[in-house]
Amino acid sequence: MIGIDTISWLAPAVWIIEIGEMPSHADMAELMDIVCRINTKGRTTYTIQTMKNLSPAWAGFPIRRSRLFICGWREDIGQDGVAQPMECLVGAPMAMDKSYLAFLGIRRQHDWSRVGAYPIAEELAHIRASGCACGVDPFQICRVHNCKCRRCGEDGLQCTWRGLLAQMIVDQGLEGAARANAATLSYINVLELHGSSTPQHPRQRIFLNLLALRADARPLNDTLLVADLSQNPPHGDVLLDGELPTLTTSSCLWSFQAGQALSVYHLAAMMGLDTTEIAFDTDMTVGWFRHRLGMAVHIANFGLALIAVLTPALGPCIGGSRNY
Repeated sequence: MIGIDTISWLAPAVWIIEIGEMPSHADMAELMDIVCRINTKGRTTYTIQTMKNLSPAWAGFPIRRSRLFICGWREDIGQDGVAQPMECLVGAPMAMDKSYLAFLGIRRQHDWSRVGAYPIAEELAHIRASGCACGVDPFQICRVHNCKCRRCGEDGLQCTWRGLLAQMIVDQGLEGAARANAATLSYINVLELHGSSTPQHPRQRIFLNLLALRADARPLNDTLLVADLSQNPPHGDVLLDGELPTLTTSSCLWSFQAGQALSVYHLAAMMGLDTTEIAFDTDMTVGWFRHRLGMAVHIANFGLALIAVLTPALGPCIGGSRNY
């Protein structure tokens, strides 16, 4: 409402409002009622266009961040019946020719063919020395990686996340795979055998091990599987099509083929930012920046909306015609 009051008072030639909700969840009648108040409260009236499902994919970014944009032209700039350039742009999206791995230039560092294999003596000795009991069973307590939810109960098994992971095993039909791989090398085992850093919370460790059992994630050497570890299943996004899920203020995206969590620089690049210009200090921390990325408008999305909103205004100045 502050934005609407500002538009009504300033009466700009053009304006853009971005709605953070996904279009499928937005009440369009209520939304348009609010936006149309501009035409009753202000000193002028506007031609208003709604742009639905505007995604970074239209600019070649392999990330899901569909948003709803509302554009307005002052009546002396964009009349009813004026060409709507955004319809042309949205009607002919760019094909995604790069996965998030290729876009970010990330290469696989480890051979994942040992996941699901029985450990040899050297590997077994390494696992026993670590003392880690994290596997594919959410009700197996690991003394090395302790749960910190403080709702574990006296037996240590009453965590909400344990029940959700158990339900995930049933929902995704992983019971057989979990039993068959109970004594084999897990995804986390192989990652640690290579000396790589891994999540320390048991929920995330078990979650990764279970997702690596999915048939559609195999072979792991070539998988495009990526998962958001910040949420309990089934709320955390899991994708296999080469795109990244929509960023939230707490997203922790894990790339299975790369065997790593994507850094804040990776996420910034996916949002269209020049990462060479980003430096962190005590006033601008990594956590603060990650939170901001989760709330940000995608630069490519805004660029397309800006093109659309300026075209009616600049059209008469280019060739003297409103045929665009």
